[in-house]
Amino acid sequence: MAVIATTLTEFADQGNSRTYAVEGHTALAPRLVIQKRKVVTASASVAETGVKIVFGLVDTDGLPLASKATMDVVFRAPLVGTSGAVFNTELALLREIVASDSFAAALTSQSWIKSN
Repeated sequence: MAVIATTLTEFADQGNSRTYAVEGHTALAPRLVIQKRKVVTASASVAETGVKIVFGLVDTDGLPLASKATMDVVFRAPLVGTSGAVFNTELALLREIVASDSFAAALTSQSWIKSN
């Protein structure tokens, strides 16, 4: 399994939500990673883990824009579905999609992702 090459510095911890600052983070141009989780409390419960990347943007004059660029990945599954072949297959497919040129194009042009 690959490691995260980018340094994430813990910025805030609120129990089931933790925020990390990414190199280059400033108050005017935030660069954050936010991880949230819903911990399973019963066998019929659904676990949830999510990661959100938030980057502040600036205009051509270097002034911060009110809107930020965000990306979210959320995984929800019943307790029995968080490991095994289905999980590994889903994770492999997500990695393949996100790493593709088609996905990168979809982000900037709002086109549909394409396979071969």
